Amino acid sequence: MNKIYRYDITTKEFLHKLEINEAYGSNLPFTIDIKPLTKKDGFAVCFNGTKWEYIEDNRNKTIYVKDTKQELKVDYLGKIKDEHTLLIPKQFDKWDEISKNWIED
Repeated sequence: MNKIYRYDITTKEFLHKLEINEAYGSNLPFTIDIKPLTKKDGFAVCFNGTKWEYIEDNRNKTIYVKDTKQELKVDYLGKIKDEHTLLIPKQFDKWDEISKNWIED
């Protein structure tokens, strides 16, 4: 039996390990025979086309738009976008790019 590793078509994130009979080959789509990295808190294990790598995973965390204070949920892999912050604003706060913090306006 050969071990292969399936990854997500969109995010390239590791999904699960499969064992297949050598006689059938391993031509399954979105699989690779390279063993993925060990899971790590705060990161997803993704295949970049050549090897597995850790990608920052903030999905489902609450973030705030710096310009509008709009509250959102992260729905993507990778670092938090520059226009967002994890810091919670108060009612009269305005984002200060120099200090990278909310300041009272």
